[in-house]
Amino acid sequence: MRRHRLALACSLGAVTLAARAAPVHAQDVAAAEALFHRGLAAMQAGRYETGCPALNESYRLDPRPGTLFTVAECEARSGKIATAATRYGDYLALFARLSPDAQAKQQGREKVATRRRAALLPDIPELTLSLPADAPEGTIVRRGEVTLGAPMLGVPLPIDPGEHVVTTQAPGAPPLEQRISIAKGEKKQITLQVNAAPAASAGAAPRGPETGRPAASRPAPPAPAPGPAPQPGAPARHGSWHRTGAIVTGSVGAAGLIVGGVTGALAFVEKATVDDNCVGTRCNPEGMRAVESSRTFALASTIGLGAGAVGLGAAVALLLTAPPEGGAARAGVPRAAPAPRVSAGAWPAGDGEGGAMVGVRGTW
Repeated sequence: MRRHRLALACSLGAVTLAARAAPVHAQDVAAAEALFHRGLAAMQAGRYETGCPALNESYRLDPRPGTLFTVAECEARSGKIATAATRYGDYLALFARLSPDAQAKQQGREKVATRRRAALLPDIPELTLSLPADAPEGTIVRRGEVTLGAPMLGVPLPIDPGEHVVTTQAPGAPPLEQRISIAKGEKKQITLQVNAAPAASAGAAPRGPETGRPAASRPAPPAPAPGPAPQPGAPARHGSWHRTGAIVTGSVGAAGLIVGGVTGALAFVEKATVDDNCVGTRCNPEGMRAVESSRTFALASTIGLGAGAVGLGAAVALLLTAPPEGGAARAGVPRAAPAPRVSAGAWPAGDGEGGAMVGVRGTW
């Protein structure tokens, strides 16, 4: 039991602030102050749906301890107790890093945060979401706007009480939306449903529009008369499509390499932001945003480089296998071009610095 409570407390406090905050501009401070007063007034009037977002945005623009404490208070009053417990934990982590003079200015807020967070923890619901055993590989699960990866499935996760929208989508299938309600202190396990991909009808015999009988039972139309046999020595005219295909696939490959290079550079830029806003696995809101952006750009770079390498490899293969224009077959018997073996892709660089290289290799 003690280990379970410790794991729950750790998951609620996972999002913390970085030790070194980003510089705040004067206009951001002014906007943050205006948003704080607007959010505080809405919270005091019970309009939490507008007050809490305004307070969160104020803290994002100017991360002050007092603002973070007020955010936690607003989330707790609105009934989002899991979110509130996390925010109280963020405040306590920030308070621990303040100087003694700055801690004295908090006027005992840390004691209030500790007491209220401890009171919320036993009431936080836990929701366990699982996929059925026959769910196709690559099925995506989203809870609201958050995508749940494989490590988040099959384990109890703290969640705010109320109704939540969970969406599943298998590859090639339409999404399926499911609504799940959970109460304070409830622990619920749900096996999600997944829509199946449309079944292929390739094996079914086509049926005639008039009789409904299989079309294969009808007499087949006569085969067209064969055309004149190609004369020996006639110039081959089927090589032009090789060159056209090479131009198209080469252009697509070049575009893929450009996209991969640009998104790779953007991933390194976001990495610098992560380094500035995260300490270990703890990040402030800007650091969390940079982590997600860096992962997205890195994935796009990998896909772009791989697609670019494959496109260029296909272009080279088409050019090398194109028959020469105006060539003649010996003794009236056309010669078949040898089948090429081509592989293309992206490989890690050997210097260990996280780079990559693309290329084509094979035999023709």
